[in-house]
Amino acid sequence: MDRKRRRKGRVRHARFGIVGLGQNGDVPQTIDFRAGWQEVPDDRAFENGFKTQWQDFIRYLYEDAPWDYTFLSGARGVQLAELGYRSWRERRWVDVPDLEI
Repeated sequence: MDRKRRRKGRVRHARFGIVGLGQNGDVPQTIDFRAGWQEVPDDRAFENGFKTQWQDFIRYLYEDAPWDYTFLSGARGVQLAELGYRSWRERRWVDVPDLEI
């Protein structure tokens, strides 16, 4: 796929709220769910987040630029990823405990 090509995005309109609560399967659905979507404006190209963070890190090393990430913030990221996998495996919500080092 061409990296310059962008995809059209859609967003759910807020007036439809949360779908699925209190629905009755015996009654025909009267809501046109597709009508609740609106196109998202394609007015900005986003850079690759990994590339951007690497560039910031290199600027920190060689140009004395600020660096806001710490070992603890990295450990929290790993913790969140592991808990995401656990939640998916167990098919349930899991709590995110405070991380202590």
